[in-house]
Amino acid sequence: MLFTRAHLPTSIRTVVREASTQKVLAWTPVQRSTLPEEFLVATSDALIFAKLHDPDSETPTPARSWPWAHIDRAAWDPTTSLLTVTFTTAAEALTAPMPTKIPVRFLTTIRERIEHSVVMSETVPLKDGRKARVALRRPVNGELFIEVLHDTPHPTPGEKDRTKIDDVVARFHDLSGAPLKTC
Repeated sequence: MLFTRAHLPTSIRTVVREASTQKVLAWTPVQRSTLPEEFLVATSDALIFAKLHDPDSETPTPARSWPWAHIDRAAWDPTTSLLTVTFTTAAEALTAPMPTKIPVRFLTTIRERIEHSVVMSETVPLKDGRKARVALRRPVNGELFIEVLHDTPHPTPGEKDRTKIDDVVARFHDLSGAPLKTC
């Protein structure tokens, strides 16, 4: 055979189907050991983390899934082969070691999916040097929403900072009619 293409293991496909009915766009094994037992799978609607079924367990481990609109960013470090996914919620970042062969298709797909979920965004500088980002996001269902993300956890912004953020939120709302999402 001139061209061969690896296939996602059947047990992983089954677990992924339970998390998302959407088409698998790309996938990559997570390399925590010599044999891949964990996989990251990109579908049209979500990023999914799935594990191979443990034969000693009666039930398969359910997949963890994050809609693209809940992913703030993903960063690939080619020197360590680590992918770090940061979420818009309070969830801890996902750090996954990737294969030494760069998973270009997978990385390209997650970048495209995250960018597709952001309609527009604006960074608001705050008085203490921190930043807040206001983003107008598009989930798979198409119902736009506005969210405010702070670069570092911090107590409630002061009145001047709150006004700056509120002005951007109001502008985004006027442009789109989208509501502000509160967590």
